Amino acid sequence: MTTMTKKLSIVTVAFRFPYPLYISGADVFNFKVAKALLQKGHDIQLLYAFSDALKDGVIHDFKRLDIAYEEHDKGFEFVYDSVRVRLYHEAAFYEQVRAFSKDPDSILWYQQPILEGFDFESLYLPNSKHFVYIRSADELRFFEPVKKSAALIFANSRFCQAKIKSQYQRDAELIFPLPTTECIAKTKEPVADYISFFNPNPVKGIDIVEALIKRNTHRKFIIVYAWHSSLPDRFKAYPNLAILPPLEDISQVYALSRLVLLPAQWEEFFGRIQFEAAWNNIPVCISDRGAAAEFFSGNGVLVTDYSNVDAWQEAIDYLDDSQHYNKAVLACDGLKKGFSFDEQVCQLEKALLKAFKKDA
Repeated sequence: MTTMTKKLSIVTVAFRFPYPLYISGADVFNFKVAKALLQKGHDIQLLYAFSDALKDGVIHDFKRLDIAYEEHDKGFEFVYDSVRVRLYHEAAFYEQVRAFSKDPDSILWYQQPILEGFDFESLYLPNSKHFVYIRSADELRFFEPVKKSAALIFANSRFCQAKIKSQYQRDAELIFPLPTTECIAKTKEPVADYISFFNPNPVKGIDIVEALIKRNTHRKFIIVYAWHSSLPDRFKAYPNLAILPPLEDISQVYALSRLVLLPAQWEEFFGRIQFEAAWNNIPVCISDRGAAAEFFSGNGVLVTDYSNVDAWQEAIDYLDDSQHYNKAVLACDGLKKGFSFDEQVCQLEKALLKAFKKDA
């Protein structure tokens, strides 16, 4: 007789805007995981929050994205890509989370807030069932209060695992927040010769990129905004630069790209764009810092002197050689084999079932 897998009941606790109102690699992954777990028969409640001051902006985004929504006294509900999302006023959000935290069947998935004013202490109940997924140095600091009580801590890289072990004295389960194959461009543009860069801000290396744009007037660049990023007006004057808004279909960028720049000036815990580029057979020039080397397979240039613009220029020039470039393209296979979004979801599901004493 076959034993049915018991259903998980997971509640995301996210004091932030939901995808697709907010676009980031982490939010895309969280949403895709929720959808996959729903398809596996689990119960997933997606709870997000907004402040009253941002209500008009929320409605504007619904209309901009052509998303049908329901408005009620607690906030909004909408269905996107077959997944129901609840976006509540602050007071209603706290009320709902507290109710779920007292439900013995509910498992809370705490996520880092992006909105100001989040009162973590009022929501965090040590006796509730909960887990966290740490993906950055900021999250490592933020989730310090749950380091002992969380039933599970997930890490997004071995580099992150080591940080958690050192600072929390906890072992973390490894789950790579991989993209899905939707990031792969179906066709390449006839002239795909852009050098692309994502999320323009100082820690991601925008200063390096601007210097390269100035130096390489014969090359074409793309900068893709993140949801919360911006650029000074002077960038609009660069004739060799195209600036794109946050995109749900990121494959559009890869269809135009020859090379991707990842000049991070801080410790990245995971490189989602490394995978997206590799899955599109596009080499990268990437800072040798944080977890970058863990996910580098020779698919481009690992830049050791990552704060030096000259080092980045040398990396770009190196890949002008067709032999070097084609070798890097072939090395992209190293990030294709053995890495699968579906497999990561299965590992997450298995870990949650084991931790919360469900029969697999």
